[in-house]
Amino acid sequence: MKNRLLSLLLITVAVFSCKKDDEKLTSKQLLTAHSWKLAKLLAAGQEVTDPRLQQVVAAFSNSTILFKSDGTYTSTENSSGSISSGTWELQSGDTQLYINTGTDKYTFTIKELAANSLKLTTTVTVGPPIIPTPIPIPVEVELQMVPVK
Repeated sequence: MKNRLLSLLLITVAVFSCKKDDEKLTSKQLLTAHSWKLAKLLAAGQEVTDPRLQQVVAAFSNSTILFKSDGTYTSTENSSGSISSGTWELQSGDTQLYINTGTDKYTFTIKELAANSLKLTTTVTVGPPIIPTPIPIPVEVELQMVPVK
């Protein structure tokens, strides 16, 4: 009897003292936990290093974006302090991020969303003056973002 009571007590302590590390945060909770900044931009699977494309990247690389739980976001351009805002929404079972700036609308596929990583992909059409081609070319772009510390 004494051994049973001791065993029951040990099991109870073990069960209730364990942290719930397996507790999963929702996509919305992960996205709204903090501000995000661009860490790397890939085009067609390659890191963007071409100076013509770098000017496109500059707008992203100098900004932070905060997704708020009410479905709005603010984006702050770090060097000038200019702020833009709009709305966002998770769609298609939390596999897509829809952003409405008020003038433009974007849909990104969420490739990865974790506490310390946000990877979004979309297809953009690139042509003159960025790339001197007679026909605009669709290119898959991946934004790799990290939390602002």
